[in-house]
Amino acid sequence: MNKDTIKSLMKSFIEHDNFLPLYDKEEHIKPIGRINVMVNYFLDKVIIIELIDCDLMSGNEIQQQLKKHQETILRGENKAVIHYFGIFVFEKEPSLEKVDIIRLNQGTKIMGRNFLKCMIVNVEKQSVSRLYNTRKASWGIEDHINNYFNVFKERDRSPLNLEEIIDKKKEKSILQYKTKVPFITYSLITLNLLIFIIMSLYSLKSGISYNTLLVNWGGKENALILQGEYLRFFTPIFLHGSFIHVALNCISIYIIGGLAEKIFGNVKYVIIYLLSGILGNIFSFAFMTNLSIGASGAIMGLSGAILFICIFKPKLFNSDLGPSIVALICINLFNGFTNSGIDNFAHIGGLIAGFLVAGILNDSKKKRWYFNRYAYLILAIIITFSMILWGFNNEQNSVIKFSTELQQYDKAGKYAYGEKAAKSILLLNKSKATNIVALEYLADVEMTLRKYDECIYYSKKLVDLDPQYAHYVLGLAYYNMKKFDLSKKELLEAKKLGATYNNIDHLLKNMD
Repeated sequence: MNKDTIKSLMKSFIEHDNFLPLYDKEEHIKPIGRINVMVNYFLDKVIIIELIDCDLMSGNEIQQQLKKHQETILRGENKAVIHYFGIFVFEKEPSLEKVDIIRLNQGTKIMGRNFLKCMIVNVEKQSVSRLYNTRKASWGIEDHINNYFNVFKERDRSPLNLEEIIDKKKEKSILQYKTKVPFITYSLITLNLLIFIIMSLYSLKSGISYNTLLVNWGGKENALILQGEYLRFFTPIFLHGSFIHVALNCISIYIIGGLAEKIFGNVKYVIIYLLSGILGNIFSFAFMTNLSIGASGAIMGLSGAILFICIFKPKLFNSDLGPSIVALICINLFNGFTNSGIDNFAHIGGLIAGFLVAGILNDSKKKRWYFNRYAYLILAIIITFSMILWGFNNEQNSVIKFSTELQQYDKAGKYAYGEKAAKSILLLNKSKATNIVALEYLADVEMTLRKYDECIYYSKKLVDLDPQYAHYVLGLAYYNMKKFDLSKKELLEAKKLGATYNNIDHLLKNMD
């Protein structure tokens, strides 16, 4: 009797909301007699709608139908929260007896967090009424039916049949999971925990500090990368600084990674995870000189990949998933910008990588240029090589590279080579930071070689750049030259500027 209305309502829910008919294992719509069933998934929640033609159903049949669905929920093996909505469609105003039967048998809370709630649709009055109290528990279904009567019904003149509409909807807005059990996610969690436990036990047994092991075992250390240890763009992904650090990242992998693996499948998931972690470490290398470790760049990459899917499927972006993933990204970035202990550049690099890799792996046949995988590939290559070039040539890493080179000459006793390198840098008129390193090295090495006049020469050049250290070295040079009045003057000036070198007070006491 209400077959056309139910079909039209069903079409409306499919076109204007994130619902699809219930399918069997062969991807065929399940035949359910007079009941049309649609489902929408959101993370751990399943929203099910039944559109039921009730004009020819007796009160007893309605009661049996509701009991049947309560039993279905009770024996369901699905771990998700189920919100089951019975939409009872009547041509005219239903009898009070039927309304009471529906209200008394709906069972707004069946088991745990599962619900069976009912609404009544009056086709003649073009109205819908819910038989439970909380409007917030309607998941927008009541509003949608009202919009159907007021807007969608008159506006919808689509000639497409239901199957064609469903195919278009699936392409635009439905997440089709590639895998059911995210075993790669579980493996990553296990691997991260195992590495942390092994490192902690090794630190206790060997007596080597855990922080030293983080460097020795592959942490992102710019000086070592500049010396050719490029594997350090990869290894930090699996290293963590503390139990809280590894625990929080494992929780994030479980939540975000579990969803990402279901969306992308095992192979693509691993590619996104690893490439995001690597580009995150490249960004960190380019902009941060501190030691950096952790899986957070890779995790942000997974968030970026899910964001791509949400943008790729606009209806999905407008669902709860889109705002949720955007909010999660913003919270992580804000936390990184306001917490000095977090490497936010790794987060940003990972986020960009995840978004781009998802675009590269996108196998859609959409012809718009902004969904072209080659555009994402070219952009990814440009960004990656730009960051690498910047990292190896920016000022902060140039200073690190130069300092490391001088330290190696000093350690090997090759002072002549160090002098030559430092003097060459000064002739090139490099940055202030580089000149400070060169002058400090020359002042120190001339002191070591007892070339005090040359030590004084370079120390005086250093006064405007690093006055505290310059006055301290001048004081040492004059002291060794037995010029105690000058030495005392320079050491007092260094102390006045805040120098805390251990031997200052001892030297000053010797000169009293």
